[in-house]
Amino acid sequence: MKLKKTGKIIALLAATTALVASLVNDKKNNDGKN
Repeated sequence: MKLKKTGKIIALLAATTALVASLVNDKKNNDGKN
């Protein structure tokens, strides 16, 4: 049960990290164009 919960947290954390990384990359790309 605990392992399942940890897996969900890790998946959520990974998804959040990926989202933040893509937002940062978009911002960098936009800054570079301007």
